[in-house]
Amino acid sequence: ADPWRARGGDAVARLVAPDEAAAQPARACRLGLAAAVISEDSDNLAYATPRVLFKLDATGAAQEIVMAELLDTSRPLLSGETIDVRGWTVEMFATMCALAGCDYVSNVRGVGIQRAHKLVARHRTLRRVLRALRFELGEFAVPATYERDVEKALLTYAHQTVYCRSARATVPLAPIPDEVTKRHDDLDFLGPHLDASLASGIAEARIEPITRRPLDRTRPPPGLVSAGLSW
Repeated sequence: ADPWRARGGDAVARLVAPDEAAAQPARACRLGLAAAVISEDSDNLAYATPRVLFKLDATGAAQEIVMAELLDTSRPLLSGETIDVRGWTVEMFATMCALAGCDYVSNVRGVGIQRAHKLVARHRTLRRVLRALRFELGEFAVPATYERDVEKALLTYAHQTVYCRSARATVPLAPIPDEVTKRHDDLDFLGPHLDASLASGIAEARIEPITRRPLDRTRPPPGLVSAGLSW
């Protein structure tokens, strides 16, 4: 018997992401292949995942965030809600996340989520936000590469490499506009575009994504052994 199937059950679909994991469930949720994403990673919102369930407990209760409702101008402001993003675009929301500091770019000293929110709410576009930030903090407080670093973070949230099950190949989370490819000679920061056989092997848990060696299904993965988990 296949222990992977015995543990997971034949009816449970699984997919190993080729790169950053949060982008893969975001794609599934956007395509209607998943009703929601269960996570504690706030990056799921920056990836514009339509519906995320945070803090899921043993009773099934969770904090649900629906992106379309979060940005809806017609909804009332909730009691205690200090980050008002009603009427924002998805890109503005991702810009706030990047400015506050994320996996892809560090925040500038003195800029947290509250200040990032105020900057985006007032200035709307990345270029205007950075101009205001340099004015407020001083030219030398903002690294010379910061604008490009933030832009790369936003491109990653929009176009991260994911796996397409129907094509059995890696694809961008959303199509990459021509203007982006003209501005950036190298888009490797979006994730690796793997050949079809390797991409499907990783996605279907037949190939280990780091070493790219075939997985031995007769033995537990080393991570489970080192963590002391049962197989």
